[in-house]
Amino acid sequence: MLKIRPEKKSDQAAIYKVNKLAFGQDDESRLVDKLRESESYVDGLSMVAENMVMLLGMFYLPKFLLNLEKKILWRFQSPR
Repeated sequence: MLKIRPEKKSDQAAIYKVNKLAFGQDDESRLVDKLRESESYVDGLSMVAENMVMLLGMFYLPKFLLNLEKKILWRFQSPR
């Protein structure tokens, strides 16, 4: 069974490995590590997918995308 949940600090090594396997290099794994340390990181918006055995993937929603979404929604909802 697949479970999606917020990332925990103890997931970071497994996330690094999953990204390295998925992309065949370390660049994306290092990028995720740097994003985690940046101002754009929002705790709770980095999610992982796992089954009962292992971590299978992750996704991350940085702060700038949240701000972009608010601007887009405001533009579509505001009267002209």
